[in-house]
Amino acid sequence: MKVKSASPRAIAAQKMVMELWSPISGARNFTRSRFEILHWAEKVEVTESRFPGRRALAGRCQPSAMRVNLDSCIQCGLCVRACREVQVNDVIGMAYRSHESKIVFDFDDPMGESTCVACGECVQACPTGALMPP
Repeated sequence: MKVKSASPRAIAAQKMVMELWSPISGARNFTRSRFEILHWAEKVEVTESRFPGRRALAGRCQPSAMRVNLDSCIQCGLCVRACREVQVNDVIGMAYRSHESKIVFDFDDPMGESTCVACGECVQACPTGALMPP
């Protein structure tokens, strides 16, 4: 098997993935993973995305232990795994389908009203800054 990672088709696919995945705009507080994503977006020369951001999820109540900005969420599931498998809290999950799918706390409760214990494991796992320290 021969893999060509520098062909025009492969490069176009790499750029598309970075456009979909990269937190290019609204970057204030960075986690290490977010820096890595921005580094690779720069490597493939992606500076902006053609795709619209997710609609704002305003009005979310937030605890003082973390900030929630689900507009930056790429639905990678790392926070879900951190909550379920590492901390065994099972507060964070995925809900809905298609373009309506999103990360939810408990049964789509506002963050401040959920059973979250604010341990911060999901904040450490989040590569885009959708979940950040205060």
